[in-house]
Amino acid sequence: MPTMLAAVWHIKISRTDLGMSARICGCADLLKGCPGAFHDGKRCQHWRMDRARELLEAERQQALRRLAGLTGDFNEVVAASRDANADDEHDPEGATIAFERSQVGALVLQVQGHLAEVEAAIERLVAGTYGICERCGQPIAKARLEARPAARTCIGCASAR
Repeated sequence: MPTMLAAVWHIKISRTDLGMSARICGCADLLKGCPGAFHDGKRCQHWRMDRARELLEAERQQALRRLAGLTGDFNEVVAASRDANADDEHDPEGATIAFERSQVGALVLQVQGHLAEVEAAIERLVAGTYGICERCGQPIAKARLEARPAARTCIGCASAR
């Protein structure tokens, strides 16, 4: 078993030396299932993973609350449109109700998209690829992940878009 650990550690160091981000953690907790994917030099940074998990779960809960609220709003607008005159063109309230329904529907889609991004980030966290830019393969800066926990790209790649 020590030979396997040494081999994994060697792979980690050689990947780092080549400028590639390590996907396998070489810390002492490897055999305990260390989820570490962040390394600066040889030091595993579990605290980043724990903080990322907290931030992502908070974002997920916030998105679910917003989605529940918007779904309720959407249902109210739909109910109001049933009670209103069916002729939107000639009814002064009809255009307002149609606009509200469209606006709330767009907000629901936006929150659903954000929720999907957060859940994809949680999957990357579990897979050990969280915090690695999907375009260039470099680590995403801690400040960016603090501000946007579901970020898929580093600042450089996001700016290049």
